[in-house]
Amino acid sequence: MQPPAVLDRLPPLFSSRLSRTTCTCGTPSSSRRCATGACPGEAGRTRIQTDGESQGRSVVGVWLARGGFGLSCARIAPAVVISVWLLAVLRLTASGAALPHPAHIVLVIEENKSLAQIDGSRSAPYLNGLIRSGALFTNSHGVTHPSLPNYFALFAGLTNDNGDGCPATGVPPSAPNLASELLASRLTFAAYSEGLPQAGWKGCAAGRYGRKHAPWVHFTNVPGSLQLPLRAFPKFDRLPALAVVVPDLDDDMHDGTIEEGDVWLARNLGPLVAWASRHDTLIVVTWDEGFDPFNTVPTIFAGPMVKPGRYREPVNHYRVLRTLEDLERLPHVGRSTGVTPISDCWRSAP
Repeated sequence: MQPPAVLDRLPPLFSSRLSRTTCTCGTPSSSRRCATGACPGEAGRTRIQTDGESQGRSVVGVWLARGGFGLSCARIAPAVVISVWLLAVLRLTASGAALPHPAHIVLVIEENKSLAQIDGSRSAPYLNGLIRSGALFTNSHGVTHPSLPNYFALFAGLTNDNGDGCPATGVPPSAPNLASELLASRLTFAAYSEGLPQAGWKGCAAGRYGRKHAPWVHFTNVPGSLQLPLRAFPKFDRLPALAVVVPDLDDDMHDGTIEEGDVWLARNLGPLVAWASRHDTLIVVTWDEGFDPFNTVPTIFAGPMVKPGRYREPVNHYRVLRTLEDLERLPHVGRSTGVTPISDCWRSAP
């Protein structure tokens, strides 16, 4: 018997990268984007990975999916390994439905607001409409202060040791991160920063742009060509598998007001949210840090796979990162290895 929803989440005991994606050319609406330049005769075109292709199945997972119980376990792995693996299957099954596999994910990072400053605020009508139609995590927290360590936590599961200092220290530039693991899995990534002077720019600040809100710039395994100004944001049907959007210091509520940030989101995010509801796309909006005694931050999930509601489970940047990794079927990086994904806000598969 084959349980496909569970198999996608199985622990890869033998080789988490054995089964690689096989991309095909085309643009079906249910497809997932892979790396560019592989379509024969179409250099530079985006390849497509169909939803049915799994990236993280182990040898044992594939064997079981193909009815491997008819074979001798000794030919595949020691019995004790099979037992451990089956216990993992039971644990995953008991934890609830498998996480979805969106066609696209867009992560938007805002600044310096606690939950109570946004939830129910008359200054944020757009965000409160998004809260009502999506999932709000009311027990969500930043991991520290100030900004940059929280961005590193969300992007690489690590924190730097020099606050908002530029360049950052305490994080290896070659450390695995969300972007590097997407690329290693032949999926696409891009970060879009408002005010960034040009693609791949390494400076610390320019106008209302701050590198302290762009952790990907720190990493040698994230190409500069994927670090883009917001004006380069693509047409929605050309989105990468995972995109990060960072408004500038005024529009992200760092220096601007809540009302100004809400208006910016309504204008820039509103059309994308409407499109996402019809195109299997998840929108995540979160804040880097809050300023109440508990460092609470609003975290909102929106999309057709999300079950609207208010969720009290404890959430922090490491759990959001772990959730993004599991949604994309990626290996886990940094401290995301020690936490679980957010699993209770998803609609059941039809």
